[in-house]
Amino acid sequence: MKKHIFAVLVGAIAVPGVSQADLLAQWDFDNTTLDSSGNGYDGIDGAGTLTYGASGDGGAYAVFDGVSSYVPTMLSFENEKLSSLGLTVNFNTTYYDPNGVYYDDATTEEWDSYYSNWSFIDADRSDYFSLSLDSHGSLWFAYITKENNQWTLYENIATDYTYNDGLWHQATVSYGEEYGLSMYVDGALIYTDIYHGALGTGNTTRYVIIGDGSESSEFNGARNNAYFEGALDSVSVYDSEISAADAMVFFNDANLSSINDVPAPLGALSVLGMLGLAVRKRKPC
Repeated sequence: MKKHIFAVLVGAIAVPGVSQADLLAQWDFDNTTLDSSGNGYDGIDGAGTLTYGASGDGGAYAVFDGVSSYVPTMLSFENEKLSSLGLTVNFNTTYYDPNGVYYDDATTEEWDSYYSNWSFIDADRSDYFSLSLDSHGSLWFAYITKENNQWTLYENIATDYTYNDGLWHQATVSYGEEYGLSMYVDGALIYTDIYHGALGTGNTTRYVIIGDGSESSEFNGARNNAYFEGALDSVSVYDSEISAADAMVFFNDANLSSINDVPAPLGALSVLGMLGLAVRKRKPC
C-alpha cells in the first residue's frame, strides 16, 4: 500500500473533515474480525481466543485475554514514509503492572514490564508506529522518523493521566504537518508535540496487528508476544489527520455509555490494577 494512513479504533461514523473516500479499513468487532470497508484488509482471530461482548447499541466489542489473543490484519506498510497518521481507540482495561515504570525512568532491563500490556494497534514503533497504554495505564504513542539525517524514535506518554479504571474510554492520536502530534482521550486534549517529519523508515514492510506488537513482514508473522488484556471496539483506518473538533465528534459518536460492562478475564495483573485504583490518585480527564 502506498498511501498515508489514519488509523482509528471507533465505530462506523461520519466525521466532519474526514472523508469516507479516505477510509482504508474498518474492523467493527461485531462478532467478526473482517474489514467492513470493502477494501479487503481483513483480520483473523490469531489464537482463536477472542470473545465478544454485546454493546447497548446493538453492536459488539472484542475481549482480549492478555495471554494469547491478537488480531493480525492484511493492512501493511511497504517501504513507506507516512506524512500523516491518526489513531483512535475505544478501550476498556483494568491492567496495572506494579513493576512497570514510566519512560523517563525506564532502563533496558525494565523493557518487558514497561511494555507488558502492548498494544492497541501496532505496526512496529521502530519501523512505523504503535499505540497502547503503558504499564501504569497512561496513553502511549511511539513512532520513528528521520530528522537532520538521523533516525529518532519518539515515545510520547501522557503520564498525568491513567485510564485502566475498568471504564470505556475513547482515545485519538493525530500526527501530521497541520496539527503536529495531538493526543486526546474522551474528547479532551492531553498531550501535544511538534511535527518531526514523515514517520516510518521507508525501507521495511510491516503488517498491522491489533492486540500485540508487530514484527511482521508478512501476514500473521512475527510478534512481540506482549498481548493486550481488556476490550477493544471498532477499528477504522483513514488517510487523514484528525482535528480537535473531529476528535470530539469521534468521542461523542462512540456512545460509550451504551456499551455494557466488559466480561474481560481478570488475570493477576488486572486484579492488582483494581486494587491499585483504590490507593492511586487518578487525575480527572
